Amino acid sequence: MTGWQKTIQVDDQGVIELTCEAGKRLAPHGIDADVVFALTTAYYLQGRPDDYTVTLNVSQLCDLAGLTRGKDKYARIQESIQRLKVVQFTSRNSWGRPSKRGWQWASLSFGVIDSIREADEVDELEQAGRYTAKTTLRIRLNEDLVNSIRDDHTRLIDMTFYVKLKQPLTRLLYRLLEEQRHLSSQPACYQISLIAWGDHLGFREVDTSKSEIAPGVPATRVIRSDRIQRALEPAHQELIDQNYLNAVVKTHRGKNQTLHYIFKHPAQITESEAPINQEIVDLLTARYVTPGRAENFSRVTALGDVQRAVEIYEGIVKYKTVKNKGGLMADILTHPAKYESKIVTATEPSAVQSPTPVLEETEVVSKPTEEQRGMLSRMLKKTVLPEATIARLIDAVMTSQLPLSEVVTLSVYKDTALAAHVAALLARLPTPDGDH
Repeated sequence: MTGWQKTIQVDDQGVIELTCEAGKRLAPHGIDADVVFALTTAYYLQGRPDDYTVTLNVSQLCDLAGLTRGKDKYARIQESIQRLKVVQFTSRNSWGRPSKRGWQWASLSFGVIDSIREADEVDELEQAGRYTAKTTLRIRLNEDLVNSIRDDHTRLIDMTFYVKLKQPLTRLLYRLLEEQRHLSSQPACYQISLIAWGDHLGFREVDTSKSEIAPGVPATRVIRSDRIQRALEPAHQELIDQNYLNAVVKTHRGKNQTLHYIFKHPAQITESEAPINQEIVDLLTARYVTPGRAENFSRVTALGDVQRAVEIYEGIVKYKTVKNKGGLMADILTHPAKYESKIVTATEPSAVQSPTPVLEETEVVSKPTEEQRGMLSRMLKKTVLPEATIARLIDAVMTSQLPLSEVVTLSVYKDTALAAHVAALLARLPTPDGDH
């Protein structure tokens, strides 16, 4: 395949329309994504030079890409760099840069490598022109690509973990999931349509029933959902074996199938790394939290948790006189379990609406399989939840009263956080006499 065009959306950042043109060469594939990652990481680690240039030898590139050293890898890296030197991407109305007036979105054509110089000393003439471990590469990266790094649109990852991953697809999947964990309002779980995910990962084939989109750019389509699932299974298993994922839960079928990635440990996002969520800041400052503290909360707290805390706050101040309202709002966010009972112990409890969302009657929750029931049971038994609570949660999932994807995330929580999430789920279930 010498090119492709796709339009995708994998998060709330909007729709991305992207075209790839590789001329007479093949479009990037295989280890190419690993090589791009290695080059951009090297640029960052070398202090983000003003001339957009990185200098490293091939063995160092192997280490940064997570590749084992060897002649076959050096040859593949050489082929990859030649592809990356000629490939051109076009992004339509989805290349964003921050400005004083907010985000500016534009269309842009860009490459990966602008120029490359190779230097080596070889003992035998026939080795000339072939990459070795000591081949020194001086690569000038594309200016627009570099500006994205300078604008902090990239994140460092755990290289100690990264180099343990054996397959290119596993490494790509890990990098993409790490990005979504930082962007998601639910860092313990990320869910996405299987078809959209396959498209994002590049699982496309030439559509021979359609003419070329442009010279050298064939019409393509996403491969079938069952093929995407089979291709992903080894990568999923490797991430589970390496204790990065707790499980990958599949719901629905066919084109509607959704993947739920349950992370082993909730993402640890430092305040300096995470972006400010202005919606959260506005919610908190309106309730007397200082702007600086509100920004800190917005960096490390999911929007859903803040909205629930706001409802608890409103339920308290409606019926009680609170002198330090900002302190109360902050304390609810810091110690949520302490306030679970406050919703029902206010002066007029019947007037306070429970903030816990209830499944709408029109919402369709696909019935899990017995295999998923067994998986859920094993995961919940690893927690400290009582057997009766586990049984009730499993029964609620199997009878479609609760989504499997929400209950399975309980396995990543502990102590008060676990208690709070369980209480929220149980509050959505009917009482034994049939009333909510």
